Amino acid sequence: MPDPEYYVYTDGACSNNGMQNASAGIGIFFGIDDTRNVSQKIDGKQTNNTAELTAIIRAYSVVERDILQGKQIAIVSDSQYAIWCCTTYGEKCCKTAYKKKDGYILNHELVKTAYELYRDKPNVQFIHIKAHTGKDDIHSVGNDGADKLANLAIGLQDSPYATVKPSKIWLNVPFAKKDEAKKLGARWDAVKKKWYIYDDNSNKTELIERFSIS
Repeated sequence: MPDPEYYVYTDGACSNNGMQNASAGIGIFFGIDDTRNVSQKIDGKQTNNTAELTAIIRAYSVVERDILQGKQIAIVSDSQYAIWCCTTYGEKCCKTAYKKKDGYILNHELVKTAYELYRDKPNVQFIHIKAHTGKDDIHSVGNDGADKLANLAIGLQDSPYATVKPSKIWLNVPFAKKDEAKKLGARWDAVKKKWYIYDDNSNKTELIERFSIS
């Protein structure tokens, strides 16, 4: 793929992720004082993943004209989940009408919107990067800019997960499937009597797809 004409950095932030008082926002960063930058709170389900997806969806509306004109654009995100939803995972879910055996996939409306916006857009590429690196390369600076905008949207000056361990994601794992889930990194909470993974689990997308979240 040709080099992009410019990069768009997207990020989602969520304070109290997984709790009733969660608050989520998005950040879209093009550059310092760029009029296209976006910082806003999201509607609906308030989680880190819905914020990450919403940020990529919102970015499309900002650069839609350039995309349709065929300009080479790179969307840069620290969320592998959000990128997969726009690409391979989204394609797989599209073939099953965004459903699995026991109902719709998690965040099906956002996944559908994200995938269908970016499908058949060969001039758009997605780049996954690490978050909070503290480095001064172009992608670290861009990610930091998007992170700050996302946090400002929910009234925070700093990332709510830069210095704390990843949040838990609860799963519905049938007893017969517990060994499979364990191999993918799922853990058992003896107090709550429920299975869970941490948000940074490398098999998160597969686990979410197979074991619907509680």
